[in-house]
Amino acid sequence: MKSTSLASLILSGLHSSAKPETKQWYTNYVKGSKWIGNKAPSVRKVVRDTVHATVNNNYHYDDVIDNSIHLIQQEECDAKLAGMILLSEFCPIEKLATAHVLNRLVDQVLEPQIYIADWATADGFSGHVLRRIAYRDNELAKTITNFSKDGTTLWYRRCGIVPFVAYFKHRDKLPPNFGTIIIDAVEHCLNASPQERFTQTGCAWLLRYAILQKEDREYALKVITKHSLVWNLEAKKSISEKLAPNDPLRKQIMSLGKNKP
Repeated sequence: MKSTSLASLILSGLHSSAKPETKQWYTNYVKGSKWIGNKAPSVRKVVRDTVHATVNNNYHYDDVIDNSIHLIQQEECDAKLAGMILLSEFCPIEKLATAHVLNRLVDQVLEPQIYIADWATADGFSGHVLRRIAYRDNELAKTITNFSKDGTTLWYRRCGIVPFVAYFKHRDKLPPNFGTIIIDAVEHCLNASPQERFTQTGCAWLLRYAILQKEDREYALKVITKHSLVWNLEAKKSISEKLAPNDPLRKQIMSLGKNKP
């Protein structure tokens, strides 16, 4: 049986540092979620302090992966975040960014549908873990974009696009043409559940930055316009958020779907 002693110590630390008011605030903010009661800086401190105190940095990466997955499989979102931070900070990138590890994360974290079940956890997993894998290995990045159409839940599909939000500001991390692949993934995600609020917000988040890039603007606008009857007001505001107030494109986006039947 694999040891999860490190995860147990981290969980103990999270319970010790928890605050009732933090638990209440996050429970209300992320609907349907459970929390021990820690903000992100507190979670990060517990993880770092526990690792340094217990293994003196002489940990094996397999143990880190096992304990990280165990934490992500907990009910509470701050415990899940602890697992993501542990995996991101203490598993060497060359060991993390492999097809074997990504397949484990799919099988043990994403496929069961119960471990990534809200926007905060999906976006945390995307940013802390999947983004690092994608930026290390171009082929694995393509595999991750396929989550947008193959994922069995909206959160799983959201994990196929959110890891790439920063691509449009840091294009050197992936091949120059990867913007097209990302925008295609956004469209796949949208098509799978177009009326879901968190599908729309995730897609809009990516498109907001894509339309600012000369390399991706035309293709992104093509996708936005193609689905003009789908976007709700929240999504249209998000897509146009970074445009100048007097930019004609802002008005064009905000008027999409105005004449829908």
